[in-house]
Amino acid sequence: WLVMYGQELNAKSYAICKADMLIKGQDIAHIIFGNTLSADGLLGKLFDYTLSNPPFGVDRKPAARKGKVQLIDASSFWQKMRKSLGSKRKELSPDHIEAITKLFGDFRKVTQSGVPISRIFKNEDFGYRTITVERPERDARGQVVLGAKGKGKGQPVCDANLRDTENVPLSEDVETYFKREVLPHAPDAWIDHEKTKVGYEIPFNRHFYVFKPPRPLSEIDAELKGVTDRILTMIKGLTQ
Repeated sequence: WLVMYGQELNAKSYAICKADMLIKGQDIAHIIFGNTLSADGLLGKLFDYTLSNPPFGVDRKPAARKGKVQLIDASSFWQKMRKSLGSKRKELSPDHIEAITKLFGDFRKVTQSGVPISRIFKNEDFGYRTITVERPERDARGQVVLGAKGKGKGQPVCDANLRDTENVPLSEDVETYFKREVLPHAPDAWIDHEKTKVGYEIPFNRHFYVFKPPRPLSEIDAELKGVTDRILTMIKGLTQ
């Protein structure tokens, strides 16, 4: 006989679960409402099988984190596995996990040896508007073609072949960007605001990039000369 227990944070999911338990003849007292991480409602009970699911879609940010995003680069936190698992040869140790958790909990900018490890951003730092830039269709004489009917009557007809898009950061005014970046190159262009879309992108590598200066030119020249000399020696050996 299968006896089921569970705990659910979302009120609607909790109610649906209890209703489903009733239909299946299970004891609804076994289903607890609350957060399993901060208030375990089944503390001390042992089970043959357990399933867990992250709280997707929960609104769960503190005031200090609202409107902000924390990025953590933990790529340097690893140790070699005692036994490789396929192509996997690295793993996180308990100390690494503890350090990463602390970075998240502290919620502040952190660098190690000049390399950024944790960074804090505003939501809008990753946002952009994709604007559609239209240009007019022109006839054989180079004159702008105007619409003959509908709401576009008397307005320039857009040339689909000249249509383009631009990504404008949310932190920048669209019209200011348009005047600076587009109009100097295409004075007859305009924005179709009905096609504007908002998107977000997190270019992780860009925010954690650390410039490494190239090797001295003399060192590169010496290495190239060594390679060239070896090639010439090989060719000389083939021709003898």
